[in-house]
Amino acid sequence: MRVLLINPPFQRLKKVSSIYFPLSCGYLAGVLEQAGHEVRIYNAEVPARNEEIGHETYDNLLHGHQLWLNALRPQVDEHNHVVWAEFMQTLREFNPDMIGFTVKSPKWPAAIKAAEMWKREHPETIVVMGGPHITVLPEEVMGYPTVDFCVREEGEYTLLELVEALEGKGKPFAAIEGLSWRQTDGAVVHNVARAKIPNLDVLPFPAKHLSLYLDRYDPAHLGVMVTLRGCPFYCGFCEQHKTWGRSVRFHSVDYTVREIKHIIQTFGTREISFWDDSFTVNRKRTLDLCKRILDDKLNISWSCTTRVDLLDEEQVMWMKKSGCSGVDIGVETGSARMMKLIDKATTPERVAEASQLMTKYKLNWSAFFMMGFPEETEEDIEATKRFMQEIKPNHIIMSIFTPYPGTPQHEVAKRLNLLPAKIDWSRFSHQSPENHFVQNISRERFSEIVTDMMAFVDDINNGWQLKVQRVLNDWRFWARHPLLLTQKTVHSIRGRGLGLGTIRPLG
Repeated sequence: MRVLLINPPFQRLKKVSSIYFPLSCGYLAGVLEQAGHEVRIYNAEVPARNEEIGHETYDNLLHGHQLWLNALRPQVDEHNHVVWAEFMQTLREFNPDMIGFTVKSPKWPAAIKAAEMWKREHPETIVVMGGPHITVLPEEVMGYPTVDFCVREEGEYTLLELVEALEGKGKPFAAIEGLSWRQTDGAVVHNVARAKIPNLDVLPFPAKHLSLYLDRYDPAHLGVMVTLRGCPFYCGFCEQHKTWGRSVRFHSVDYTVREIKHIIQTFGTREISFWDDSFTVNRKRTLDLCKRILDDKLNISWSCTTRVDLLDEEQVMWMKKSGCSGVDIGVETGSARMMKLIDKATTPERVAEASQLMTKYKLNWSAFFMMGFPEETEEDIEATKRFMQEIKPNHIIMSIFTPYPGTPQHEVAKRLNLLPAKIDWSRFSHQSPENHFVQNISRERFSEIVTDMMAFVDDINNGWQLKVQRVLNDWRFWARHPLLLTQKTVHSIRGRGLGLGTIRPLG
């Protein structure tokens, strides 16, 4: 069976940069390849080298959002849009027996449009949906006749068993844990959930080499990794626990180091991005990994995402020594009241302490903020603005709150009657300028506040003091890693100069 795993377009349809390797597709493909199946990965977010593409900033957010809505209109088909034309041509060339989509809520409209376009031409193709949106809303998704199966939660072995069942071997559909399917009479069945994989080291490395259009990536774009699954925290706006659970499972340090070496040898990059929800959640493991990076002389530059309450001075010291070039931290708000309401489980004071610690070790860090929570007030938003100036991160990334399904804040928004009777998923993302899920601020006033906040954030990010600090920190890092600097320079000359803007990108 020929299987094509697809990361559907979102940012690309807005003509905005969003180049990264879809790790979920990589893990799925790795397991299928290991079992002897023919599989490829199509990342529809990665533009062609000559394709017009820009950066995500608030100035182009309005225009980009309209481009996205236009691309989804029924009258826009594979014949008159560069992305849809590429999608259809790619599938015609590969000729898959099965197409599988990994889907977060904002990408659902593009995923179902793409599936329907292909099914009109090839109705025999099996369509499988997976990812956070599908895990939370399998009944809604299976209501689309185009969708044949849903793979819920952790999907590697559910998908493998489904492929084997379709080939006439292995388990029947009814016995495949984590699968939603349709009986011959049309009735939808949701099988019991699959237990989480206890030992992540049994998984093969993400199969990045199976990517179509691999030449479109710069090597650094292929340096993404995850070293754990699950998060013990329960932030009210995050849906990740629905897929991975709250119990944290880790790849071993040995596995992680082997994967880093594999990336260096296979893709020629030493720029590694750890995409774990909370990279430093296990203190000892973090220290062990940092020391192994040094002991094995990996000579890498790496970044990670974590929480302020999962950092201490010893960790930051070793992170810096081992090549950490940046840390992304979800701060979300400068209001202590809002931190409690969204279950952030930290305080502004703790954020300030972490900021001082990273400044001490000259470690660049980015702060993620959101605005527009259901119970937020203008006073809370003003507190956030003041806090941004107080903690002085090297970069600020601002989002507009969206109550994604399966999150506690979704239920809050529902309780406060802030959700429409039927959600239009094409307008449902933290990058939508139409977002308004605030009880105490009118839509018109909130739009004014958003515009003001984005201009405020742009001024901070472009201020000379922060620019100087970023340059100095970068200079100190690259001075210690001259070989990495050479590699980065070569990649930059060859590449497209793509970067991130004001709005938080989708992961």
